[in-house]
Amino acid sequence: MYGNEERANTELLLIRSKKRAEQSGSSLTYKQLLEPPYKEKMIIGCGLSILQQLSGINAITFYSTEIFRQGVSDPNDSTPLFYTMAVGVINVLAALATIPVLKAFQKRSALIIGDAACMICLMAIAYLSLGDPSPYTKWYVFGFVFFFGFSLGSVTWIMVGQILPDLGVGVAVLMNWVFTVIIAQMFPTMISVLGMSGSFLIFSLFCAGGLAFITKYIPESSPAPIQITSDHEEVELGYRDLGKALLLENLQDTDFTSSEKIRGSRKGSKRIPQNN
Repeated sequence: MYGNEERANTELLLIRSKKRAEQSGSSLTYKQLLEPPYKEKMIIGCGLSILQQLSGINAITFYSTEIFRQGVSDPNDSTPLFYTMAVGVINVLAALATIPVLKAFQKRSALIIGDAACMICLMAIAYLSLGDPSPYTKWYVFGFVFFFGFSLGSVTWIMVGQILPDLGVGVAVLMNWVFTVIIAQMFPTMISVLGMSGSFLIFSLFCAGGLAFITKYIPESSPAPIQITSDHEEVELGYRDLGKALLLENLQDTDFTSSEKIRGSRKGSKRIPQNN
């Protein structure tokens, strides 16, 4: 655990670096977002925001009543509406579960666990939809919504906000909305052409591709300490999450006096140069 002084130093360092990032980001152009050092961050941010929609979450959210009505012969039966309300409640519970999940797991691990669970639930829905409607389908729908909620649903926007400048966040949000519209418009056609089974199988394949994307592009949230150097100083810092690491990159060109050479211990202790 960090001591009070260390925690204060860490927060001050992050505030300074974030301020510099915001100041430099105000003059960013779209072209610069496609160049280092933003290119890889844009791939991560936009990739996660697109994967969020390709998982099929809004297909289930927008058409949950129709999905639950499969196999219900009585048009006046209110059970599908009840299940739809349950989806909303599970969404809220999943959001509340995000905090303890991220305390127990790193962001990358939470994404992998959640995406893998979503893929399994979607495959189960696809399999159960091959024959007559199954009473177990709804449980896999609920499971999908829950696992999505604390992983792709929440961690995506935490990471996007941490690693991208404001302009990049806007692009990621735009991509998310574009694919929201695409999935919402295409899902009825997918159901009519491929059926329930084929449609959810496609979503499960997107989640499988998402696992490969997360594994390849998203680093562990607790890498080895980062060492930042300039002409007159050297700082070695331990950090716990990707957002802090990426914010710290903005300190690389910070001016320090020659007497302000600071090195933290291997355990992550830190000291911050004082501004004159």
